[in-house]
Amino acid sequence: MPNSAIEHPLGEHESQAVSVHRNKLLKYQAILLVTISILAGILFSWDMVRATLLGGAITMLLTIHMAWRLEKLNNHTNSQLLLYLGAIERFILVLVLFSVGLSLLNLDPLGMITGFIVMQFVQLTIRQQH
Repeated sequence: MPNSAIEHPLGEHESQAVSVHRNKLLKYQAILLVTISILAGILFSWDMVRATLLGGAITMLLTIHMAWRLEKLNNHTNSQLLLYLGAIERFILVLVLFSVGLSLLNLDPLGMITGFIVMQFVQLTIRQQH
């Protein structure tokens, strides 16, 4: 049985709800990211602050990308394909940005992973409230 939420494009109301949810999520993520980065700086070092910021920023970019993909569903007939494409794009984006942070910028892996995981946790927590 097909999933009707995937087959039918988003209506105007749903598209607006996605934007409101994205903005709320980004606000909470930004506040928490600054907080954990300051804490990382106090407990560890400036390098840990940079790593935590980049790890968290990766998740925030993924949030923006996901919302953009969902908004594109509103104008597209093959929405299931767009969802799969979005998942692949997100996976590649994570790999590329972690590679840049770890190899080119020589950031601390623990800091990047901590920022990334904490922001993912915020995303899951906000999603549970809806």
